[in-house]
Amino acid sequence: MNNKIHLIVINYNYNRFLVENKEQILNAKKYCEGFVIVDDQSTQPIDELMKIYGQDVIVTKHKKSKHNSHNQINAIYSGINYFKNIKSDDLVWIMDADDIPLMNKNIFSKTETSSIDFFMFSRKEENKKITPYVKHPLWVKQTTTSSIIVRKHIFTNFKRFFKNKFFPTVWYDIRISMISQLKPEKRKIFENILCERVLHQNNDSKSYINSKLLIYSRIIKAMSMSLILKLFWTFKIS
Repeated sequence: MNNKIHLIVINYNYNRFLVENKEQILNAKKYCEGFVIVDDQSTQPIDELMKIYGQDVIVTKHKKSKHNSHNQINAIYSGINYFKNIKSDDLVWIMDADDIPLMNKNIFSKTETSSIDFFMFSRKEENKKITPYVKHPLWVKQTTTSSIIVRKHIFTNFKRFFKNKFFPTVWYDIRISMISQLKPEKRKIFENILCERVLHQNNDSKSYINSKLLIYSRIIKAMSMSLILKLFWTFKIS
């Protein structure tokens, strides 16, 4: 491997998806140097998950926030800290528990470009709509969804940006997209499908379909956050 990939699967009460899709997840694990399922203090017991995934299931210890976006970001850092031998230039693949990985050698080979820090792939929803990225004219030109591959040093250098208390409803994938705008030459977008998203009543994909107001509200917040990042970039917010 030219680039070692460490897969972090974030879970909160989505045990059934991790059980139903265990074959696909364990297959993706074969391509990764490190693998962990980070359970963000679910109300569901993790016994069944441990039977399948063994010791690669950990539970977060951070104080829970009322904002799930903050909890998810803390879970990502818990996952990164789980990998004892991870290096600054290694790749971190973040996946939600309701995503189904479709990792194969063809997609894996595309991450071997050492000059790229952000790898963004298409995602196929349950309704078969392929969504490589979203465009907003006043906001970041391109943004990804969950299941993104990023260099570990991005989480180190921009830790303050990820962990800040402002705009608490802006999710990690949007924050990553904003950071990628600072150095677009370090970002690569592929048409390959990396994962499938299971649509269900509790996830954002379902909410976005049912509520345009929710979409516009998050766009406005993210636009403001993106502007702040660009304004303070010269002061090395990272």
